[in-house]
Amino acid sequence: MLGFVYLILSILLGFVAVNLFFPQMKFFTETDYNGQRLDLSLCFMILPVSFTFGIIVMNWISYILACMFSHSDVPLFLADEITMVFAIIVIGVGLFIIIRGRIITLRDIFSGVTPEEKFMFAAIAALFAFLIARSFFVSHGQLYVGLTVFSDFTPHVSMIRSFSIGQNFPTQYSLFAGEDVKYHFMFQFLAGNLEFLGMRLDWAFNLPSFLSVMSMFSLLYVLACKITGRRAAGIIACTLLTFRSSFSLFYYIAGLPKGTKIFKTLLDNTEFIGSTQNESWGLWNLNVYINQRHLALGISVMLAIVLIFLPRLYESFERMKEEGGRIRNYFSDSLLCPEGWLPEEILPAVGAGLLLGGLGFFNGAVLLATIIVLFFIAAMSHHRLEFVITAAIAGVLAIIQEKVFVDGSAFSTSFRYGFLSDNGTTSSSIYFLVKLLGFLLPLLIVYFALTDGVRRYIIIATSMLMVFAFTVSMTPDIAVNHKYIMFAVMFFDIFAADALVDMFTHEKYAMRAIAGIILLCMISTGIYDTYIITKRSNAKNSMVNNLDAPLTVWMEENCPKDDIVLTPNYYLSNSSNGSSVLLSGAMLYNAWQYFAWSCGYDTSGRDMIAAEIYSCQSLSKLKELIETAGIDYIVVERANRESLDYELNETIFENNFKVAYTEGADIDKLTVYYAK
Repeated sequence: MLGFVYLILSILLGFVAVNLFFPQMKFFTETDYNGQRLDLSLCFMILPVSFTFGIIVMNWISYILACMFSHSDVPLFLADEITMVFAIIVIGVGLFIIIRGRIITLRDIFSGVTPEEKFMFAAIAALFAFLIARSFFVSHGQLYVGLTVFSDFTPHVSMIRSFSIGQNFPTQYSLFAGEDVKYHFMFQFLAGNLEFLGMRLDWAFNLPSFLSVMSMFSLLYVLACKITGRRAAGIIACTLLTFRSSFSLFYYIAGLPKGTKIFKTLLDNTEFIGSTQNESWGLWNLNVYINQRHLALGISVMLAIVLIFLPRLYESFERMKEEGGRIRNYFSDSLLCPEGWLPEEILPAVGAGLLLGGLGFFNGAVLLATIIVLFFIAAMSHHRLEFVITAAIAGVLAIIQEKVFVDGSAFSTSFRYGFLSDNGTTSSSIYFLVKLLGFLLPLLIVYFALTDGVRRYIIIATSMLMVFAFTVSMTPDIAVNHKYIMFAVMFFDIFAADALVDMFTHEKYAMRAIAGIILLCMISTGIYDTYIITKRSNAKNSMVNNLDAPLTVWMEENCPKDDIVLTPNYYLSNSSNGSSVLLSGAMLYNAWQYFAWSCGYDTSGRDMIAAEIYSCQSLSKLKELIETAGIDYIVVERANRESLDYELNETIFENNFKVAYTEGADIDKLTVYYAK
């Protein structure tokens, strides 16, 4: 199918781009950052970077062309046709140069994978393929959406269908139609485009999600090995990313009544556990990557760019170390000397800037987080202008995207101290982190005290993400800052893994036993979280909807891409009218408010207008409201009749508006009226 061809072309295009912008990458996994032999397989670096670079470039080309052809009947058809022809030409020329010049061979890429690495990545692949596929799949025309993801999948699936069916160009947020689009939608565009190209909906969303997760783990493994010089540390870091460190399981067990059969209670439980606010959402475990499918791709970009720039930091610290390591040498040997600023290589900085800048509407939070980390790395690094070039290119691209898609600013920044801690004080914030991070926190503190300068500084630089999460809110919902904490923890896991390897290789068996106990305690909550995810993501515990429901098919065939539909506050649920509308890719005036509210939209204003329309007694006033709101269709159904927010005046619609579609009877009757 063309969808698979599109993905393959994306990876190959990314491979060509990687060889153009990062020609030294073929040597990148030979040594660690201290110059010691490492000999990692190049596939762990070049394949995920090729995937992320290629997906971002191909996606943007297709999207921009689709917008240019938005007045045609099928803009994606022309866009994809041109994009794939362009990709084939570039790939052909690029591979010819690479092969003819013997720049890199398949043997260079895939040689050197150890049995331990094969086992680890096979286990990660099996786990995530299982979780991703069980949480979102199609069987016999029915779409199954797991209980752990159905809420966030309301906007995801709606946006995917708005592209694959609704041809949403120029793009509107499908759950708050008629205004700008503040929501980062490019991963959903990718899935929608793949469905348009013939992939079944679940494959179109699941396959790029799976490849993104594998890229994230692969690059984390490389970064851990490069920093620590140990493959074992890379394996443990990936284990800690999979199974989070937390005291939540211990708090949960301690809180059970006396006489409780602990093992049976744990087996029977179906809810996420946790002692911090909103932890019951699955806010910190693997469910985040199953739920927010666009996140892993963004993290892959962050890891790739950190990997590329860290040698500059090591170079700076090595120079200061040679001069005695005194802090005053930072000014003479780095900040005020030419080597501290002049770029050594331009192309990698340009490539990193394009990669990072293209991330803006894939995941804006990761772009911001990467800029924060790069800023603090640059402060102590050599060749700072390379960082400046990357930041400038990324910044320009991000600003262009914001100006095109967003009216005003994409963010509403405010000072919010304390994140989700109990009362927003320093002491409650520290207690929050102790409960949340478990043994990771004391292990990191001890490691910080004992390690050398450059690793200590990397911990400081990445911990700025934690500081940001606890002080700044970019959206109305402070809970979304959990991502910045997760990014910081991902870096912290590397150093915790290094500390554990030191303990495991200690000459005393008692120390090795302690390391084993600590590791088991660290991953126990994460393992239990994963057990809960598997229980809640299956055919039995899923929201099930017919992809070919009559209402869905009617809306696909009869609602033009720019038409706005007024509905009750819809979200995905079992065989509901709302799901049928959402799956059609229709533009909704005001769906379930949380999704649009958390993006910064004025949902309360539309709530009032919707209530006024549904309860209006005056025909002239009703038509004025409809005209002002730009509504083309109005859905009246059971949810309107039972609403506690207004009293439905159904007669005014029955007597004055033409019926476009109807099904059901009595209280379950659903009618779609032409609003104009």
